[in-house]
Formats: sequence, C-alpha cells, structure tokens
Amino acid sequence: MVESDFEQNQKDITSIIKDGMSEVVKVEGPDGIPLDQLRIKAKSAYWKTHNVNYHAFGLAAEAFENLAVLGMDAKYHTSGPRAAVIERQITEYVEDVLKLSIDAKSSESMRDGRNAQTSLVDKYLRNKQERVVDLKGEVSKSMFAGILGQKEAERQD
Repeated sequence: MVESDFEQNQKDITSIIKDGMSEVVKVEGPDGIPLDQLRIKAKSAYWKTHNVNYHAFGLAAEAFENLAVLGMDAKYHTSGPRAAVIERQITEYVEDVLKLSIDAKSSESMRDGRNAQTSLVDKYLRNKQERVVDLKGEVSKSMFAGILGQKEAERQD
C-alpha cells in the first residue's frame, strides 16, 4: 500500500517531535550489563506539545518551572514541616492551576475573518491547511486588462 504525502508528513513530524524530546538513559539489562535506552523527557514533552499563540510563552514556561524549583528548595530555607507545606502548596498551584490553564489555552481553536489558529491535534489530523486569499478586486482588474489588451499597450510604451 502506497502512503500519501499527508501520511508521510505525519510520520516525519511525529519522529521529529519524538527525537527532540528523547534522552539516552543507562539502564541495567537482565544480565546485569548496562544498556543505553531512549526515554521521552516528560517536561520536554509537556512544553513542546502546546500551541499557545503568545510571544512570551517560553518565558512563562521558564517562570512556571522556576516557581516549581522554589517550592522544592523550600527545605533548604526553612524548617522541615513548614517547608513541606510550602512545597505542597506551590506544587499544587503549578500543576493544578497554571499548567491546566496552559492545557486549556492550548486546546482551543481560534478563528476570525481572515486567520485561523488551530490546536496541535487539529494540525496533526488536518489533511490540508486553510488559506484565505483576499485580492480585493485585483483579479477582475487584471482579467479585464488582459482581455482589452491594456497590458500589451503598456509594454509597447
């Protein structure tokens, strides 16, 4: 069975995304010999699969990760019980509020009169991309000019 260009593009895009999220990890094999194994980095997969149309999305991702690290570092700056509470509160805020809001924003498709921003799933499943061409009467002017020979007259001048 021959694959269409669309199916081949899907496979290519999938492999590019997967390769960008993979890391080599040493694991012990069944016979005790260390083996190299490719694993997908969960954080990388999370951030790369979002489609948020905002110029500072990368900075927001960095701020979220820094906030999570601050929660984990609380144990170095305060007593044990208090640090555990701070870490839990910050982790819940990052995971349950901030990241879920990014998930929601990323899954929406937006459209206005001339443009469309689709979600990653829509882009992956779509066989063709929509294009809106607005010529504002240029076609009719050019067509009539060609019929009447005006372009030929302009070339001769």
